[in-house]
Amino acid sequence: MIIPNNDPEWQNKLNSFLDGNKSQSIDEKWFKNLFPYQLENLDYCVNQKK
Repeated sequence: MIIPNNDPEWQNKLNSFLDGNKSQSIDEKWFKNLFPYQLENLDYCVNQKK
């Protein structure tokens, strides 16, 4: 990511956003269509181990 590594202030801001209610609307808007793609990638990775 683009946030500074081992910076507690950034970590706290990011964690409070992710744990808060504000992130839910962004999750629904940006990531709702990614689930099938994620499953496809997971399936591909699992099948590579066989």
